[in-house]
Amino acid sequence: LAQVVGVPQSVLDAEFDSYLKAARGLAADAFGRTAFANVTELRPMFVLEVEPVVHYCMGGVQINEHAEVVLGNHTTPVKGLYAAGEVSGGLHGGNRLGGNSLTECVVFGRLAGQRAAALVASKY
Repeated sequence: LAQVVGVPQSVLDAEFDSYLKAARGLAADAFGRTAFANVTELRPMFVLEVEPVVHYCMGGVQINEHAEVVLGNHTTPVKGLYAAGEVSGGLHGGNRLGGNSLTECVVFGRLAGQRAAALVASKY
């Protein structure tokens, strides 16, 4: 692990030892932590890179029950313009329950696709 993260083995061992002592209440934690989850002395240890990402965007254009984008009065659809997923707004209200954003993607994605396909088919 030390080689993977690019530090001397002695430095990594000292950090693990310091953490374990703090977790057991034998020493103060260098970062002021008082809660220690997943404390283990097992080897080998593993490391992974964690990067911040956008998890969910709320808001977007207003749609009606047919996944059509509607104008400011919320009743007049823009002909041929559909939206689904996180680009559509108003489905959840002030916030959403975890996992329920799939409704925007799956249900309204299907509706938008069906309506767009029907519109194209009606022109030919």
